[in-house]
Amino acid sequence: MNDNQDGRPKETERSEAAGTWCLRIARAPLLADEQSEFDLWLASDATHAAAFERALDVWDALHAIEGEPEIIAMRANALEAVRDANMQRWSRDTTPRRWRWAVATAACLLLALTVAIWLGQSGPVVYATGIGERRTLLLADGSGLSLDAETQVEVNLAGDRRTLRLLEGRAKFDVKKDAARPFTVTAGGQTVVATGTAFSVELIGDQVHVILYEGKVAVVRGDPPSVPRLFEIKRNPQKGAIGLVPGRELIAKVDAPVAPEIVETDVNRSLAWEGGQLSFVDEPLGAVVERLNRYSSSKILVGDRRAAAIEINGVFNAGDTQAFVDAVQLAYGLEARRSGDATVLVHKGR
Repeated sequence: MNDNQDGRPKETERSEAAGTWCLRIARAPLLADEQSEFDLWLASDATHAAAFERALDVWDALHAIEGEPEIIAMRANALEAVRDANMQRWSRDTTPRRWRWAVATAACLLLALTVAIWLGQSGPVVYATGIGERRTLLLADGSGLSLDAETQVEVNLAGDRRTLRLLEGRAKFDVKKDAARPFTVTAGGQTVVATGTAFSVELIGDQVHVILYEGKVAVVRGDPPSVPRLFEIKRNPQKGAIGLVPGRELIAKVDAPVAPEIVETDVNRSLAWEGGQLSFVDEPLGAVVERLNRYSSSKILVGDRRAAAIEINGVFNAGDTQAFVDAVQLAYGLEARRSGDATVLVHKGR
């Protein structure tokens, strides 16, 4: 990356300028001379238009996640820097007109600094939820991310790709289309390659589940391939990748060389967790209990293999452990026993 005479990288300078223009346009319509200046800036470099488009995306994203701790910290640091830089000038310049211009300049610099920092993040950010917590947020590239309870997702949007990792739990991804920057999610030894689409990924027991809701995705074994390979996979998913269509679910063993299974799935049922309900159709009790335990500190354990293999059907309120325990005792001939703070489900007479 080339530097300017003042030592700043050109990309940083472009981001700052784009952020400044974004704020000026958002604050009020440009006057004729300002519009000419903006048009001249766009035309002066082929990369300026792309930088401005990214600044607009970040502007929208910052509004959507303005309460996030990372954004609060960024703004606080940027504001402090602006205040330090302008303190002496403000103390000397007391005329109302110039004071208002100083405030506007500070605001422009604040947004520009925030955009530059946000776009220039070099390291990943981990978003997480606790027991019984669900979270929805908008990423800096405009993509949506929904986290189920007890979920962790590592997000890295720097560089020429968007690389995410599901570390635990379940998450849904609504991908903002960007043909130049592939979007990948890796979990359990499988990587989902997407452009503009919606899908979920879940780690449950020794399996990873991928459900496609709209668009297309390709799933490859292992970590994300190189960028050229990603573009090849998007053009032709048959080459070393498994393509999914909406309404299909891929189930693979975690970090195992066994070929994944592709099954049909009920899309609406699979998204019930976003509304606070858990819906199961022929789900083994072991997997059902693992999902339920994400929502309550009152844990359920399965006491024997025969009980773990029982297939559960029904819709349950997330977090209502006792209602689930009562229901399965009546419907499946199970017995609930206490073991410390946990409830253990076993076959009667065991």
